[in-house]
Amino acid sequence: MAAMVLSVVFVMAACYTSLTASFTDGLEKEAKAIADKIDGKDINQMLDSLSYDISDKRITVIDKEGTVLFDNVKDISSSENHLDRPEIADAKKNGYGTSSRRSSTLGMNQLYYAMKLPDGTFLRIGSDFDGMNSMFFTILIAVLFVTALLYLLTIIVAYRLTENIIQPIKNVGADGSFNDDEMYDEIKPFLLRISNQNKEISRQMENIKMHKVRLQAIADNMNEGLIVLDNDGNILSANDFALEIFGLKEYDAKYHHYSALSAFNEVCTAAKSALSGEKGNIAFNCDGKSYQIFFSSVHRHSEITGAVLLIFDISELAQSEEIRREFTANVSHELKTPLTSIHGYAQIINSGIAKADDVASFVQKIEKESSRLIILIDDIIKLSKLDEGEPVEKADNDMYYVATEVAEQLRQKALQRNIAISVEGEHSEVFINTAQLTQLIYNLCDNAIKYNKDGGSVKVSVKEKVLTVADTGIGIPKEHIERIFERFFRVDKSRSKKVDGTGLGLSIVKHIVLSNNAKIHVESTPDKGTVFTVDFS
Repeated sequence: MAAMVLSVVFVMAACYTSLTASFTDGLEKEAKAIADKIDGKDINQMLDSLSYDISDKRITVIDKEGTVLFDNVKDISSSENHLDRPEIADAKKNGYGTSSRRSSTLGMNQLYYAMKLPDGTFLRIGSDFDGMNSMFFTILIAVLFVTALLYLLTIIVAYRLTENIIQPIKNVGADGSFNDDEMYDEIKPFLLRISNQNKEISRQMENIKMHKVRLQAIADNMNEGLIVLDNDGNILSANDFALEIFGLKEYDAKYHHYSALSAFNEVCTAAKSALSGEKGNIAFNCDGKSYQIFFSSVHRHSEITGAVLLIFDISELAQSEEIRREFTANVSHELKTPLTSIHGYAQIINSGIAKADDVASFVQKIEKESSRLIILIDDIIKLSKLDEGEPVEKADNDMYYVATEVAEQLRQKALQRNIAISVEGEHSEVFINTAQLTQLIYNLCDNAIKYNKDGGSVKVSVKEKVLTVADTGIGIPKEHIERIFERFFRVDKSRSKKVDGTGLGLSIVKHIVLSNNAKIHVESTPDKGTVFTVDFS
């Protein structure tokens, strides 16, 4: 289009110049012919003698002062001085001159040619220039029309050619495959390279997807929280466990700044420390659980490119540590009490202060406290063995038979408080260590007697590998049921002092149940009684 426009401009400029030159040459010839025939004749007679019609021409004779001597169109009496006309000025200087302008006399565009005569006067001949302009515009319209047709034809041809060129490229598949017969040779190497690159990219993308799925599966199945940050502190990845800890959905955390976890100051502190190049761990609590964050920065070419936060649930560890501390404190207290009594009575007897009649009473108390101490140490040893998971010999044992024996052992103790103890149900065998089964039933029945009311009852039931021990005792408040299996835990401290026991009975029961993959369930109503159910099925 640009080439066509420039061509039209140059062609029409040349055409206009050529027409103007041709028109000017015609006027020059006519002016010379008229000048040759004037030769002192009256100009009107001379014009009449011309062999061609000059009625469409304006002929003017001007003296060297600029005064109009003759004009075949206008009355010379009203003519102004013509010495300042461009064509006259050029003729005075060069012998001839031309100019074009609109004539106020004729009301049309005129092309003037003026020449200087030998006597110093000037002969000027003018012709209508509108005709030439009309001819020029006619030619211009024709040229523009032809140009438009050529342009339209060029577009059609270019479109067809382009379609033929790019059609094989359009037929190239998304994977870079193409029809070898359709594709022209010049572009085949390029398409082959694209095809090979697409195959390589597809292969690498599949590998990346496979690794991503594998890593995501590993992260989501971790029992630890995992958070990965970029060097700007934005969360790139957070596994399910981490999101669950903070109560967030993936869209609430992923690609957000770690400040989205601002409710957990320790997490933000860990993230900030890791991104500054530090390594360490911080403990924090959330929703009643204890966690520990291990944080570390990620380096590449000695530059920090991100950080990793690994969150461990240490609730059980913290609880175990708390239980251990409580157990140590309780054991110390439980051991110290009978030892203090024994030591005190021994000192009194040894110093001779005790009367002869009191010595027997003191010896009896020493024996009682030492027995209590032996029982306590024996229970601690049992718990220790259960904690360590020492292998024990197991066999099929009849729970009904064992329960009946235990009931007979405790019957005398129950009768002292007028408590009825009974066993009902059916014979049911379970695979368990005999001593452990006896200990389990004994501890449950012993507790049922200790914490019962005078004149109450203890009912032991055995059916289809399920043992039930129900009493009509003081019961357990609902808020304490979860803690009754803790070592040395007592619901009523004041009452517990009046009841003989080590405070380890139910802890031993719970360990025996867990070590044999059984389940224990407790239902209790204060002042009405408690039911323990052990399921071995």
